Amino acid sequence: MKKIPLYAKALALMYALICVPVYGTIHYAADFDTTGTTELSHTGALSVKEQSANSSGYSTQVLTAPAPVSGRPGSNALRFELRREDADVAGGSRSELSLGNTSQSGTSWYAWSVYVPSNSNYDGTAEILGQIHGDDTFRRPPFDMTRELLSGEQKWRARWRWDISSDPKGSGDSSSFANVLQDQWNDFVVKITWSNSGNGQLVIWLNSDSESTPTLTRSNISIGYPDQTQNYWKYGIYKWPWTGDNSTSAYRAVAWFDEVRLGDGSETFATMMPIRSGGATQTVVIPTFSPAGGAYSSTQSVTLSSATSGASIRYTTDGSTPTASTGIIYSNAITVGATTTLKAIAYKSGLIDSAVTSAAYTFNVAPVFTLQPLDASVTAGASVTLSVTASGIPTPSYQWKKNAVPIAGATGSNYTLALITIADAGNYTVVATNTAGTSTSDAALLTIIVAPSDVIVSITVE
Repeated sequence: MKKIPLYAKALALMYALICVPVYGTIHYAADFDTTGTTELSHTGALSVKEQSANSSGYSTQVLTAPAPVSGRPGSNALRFELRREDADVAGGSRSELSLGNTSQSGTSWYAWSVYVPSNSNYDGTAEILGQIHGDDTFRRPPFDMTRELLSGEQKWRARWRWDISSDPKGSGDSSSFANVLQDQWNDFVVKITWSNSGNGQLVIWLNSDSESTPTLTRSNISIGYPDQTQNYWKYGIYKWPWTGDNSTSAYRAVAWFDEVRLGDGSETFATMMPIRSGGATQTVVIPTFSPAGGAYSSTQSVTLSSATSGASIRYTTDGSTPTASTGIIYSNAITVGATTTLKAIAYKSGLIDSAVTSAAYTFNVAPVFTLQPLDASVTAGASVTLSVTASGIPTPSYQWKKNAVPIAGATGSNYTLALITIADAGNYTVVATNTAGTSTSDAALLTIIVAPSDVIVSITVE
């Protein structure tokens, strides 16, 4: 991989600040192709600086994108990498680009496309992949976008803050609103109307193709601290918790960015959205399962969704592979109460079908008797059938016992004795077993009536 020397970065920064005209109301734009091929290259009037431990090496590199998107100019993207052993920069563990100040009033638009690889051994702790800081050095950012692990799934969480009365570092609200789509581009557009008096708005689009289909909307909110008039945007990776330690942690935080833009209130969704070509060159985002596949002890209601607005979903439960024309059309939550593998595909007219994805659900519920064996009095020489029913997942097996001794071959829910003799009298029980546990039924007392003397003999073995 080619490394960009420090002097080249400095020249690129000078060129960006002096020679490049402002592009309308877009304060900053970078696609790492037409706007320049170093991490500092961009159009727009804002300054930009790198904050990373290895600025001439792995921390920030413009490289060929891992999954180029048809219709985007060129094929490059900016790769960020953060390692546990990296020295802190600007008071924290980070690999970021920091932009110059803009006004924290009115409306601001932000857009970026981020690619999160699945092979970076994610350690499950929170990572900020974009943050808007106020004009201070100690408070939490008024807005950030965080990657986190929630109930076994990687999620995007938006956080916005405005309150400094209860915590001088700032507090506010947040929403976990979508899955992190790994090994594909997550296209964000964010619109913020700043207000610290409850008149603000936050709108987030993720992989949406229309302004009318936002992924998250919060209106009549406060966002931005009351004593601040400016803020600055930083994108890349900022991480404060880690697992492992300096010498043993194998995790390398990696994220790719492309199509990065910052505009003022005169911009629109259409002018800000990351560039993609139209037609069938865009791929529908693969469906997600909620709850995710796993082991459960009770019936689950599974919902399917795709981040592509207007996409339809088909699924199967029999192991076959669904297509855009085969499989069950998804319309309501799927009830899964036995071990099942769901397979699903998302599709939309004019777009490429998503890949087929799957989730396996297994169930382990210990046996419970729903029908107990009943006592019986039978004349010698007749026959009798004792019956039980037990629920459980997986379906339990049975073993009948007489006076606590297993009966050879008696492994069904029914046990029949023919040509009964007095020796058959006793207590009969059943043990139901599956992988989740065992359960023993109540005892059924079998009494033998001996004819013709009408003497009733009852033998009970404790």
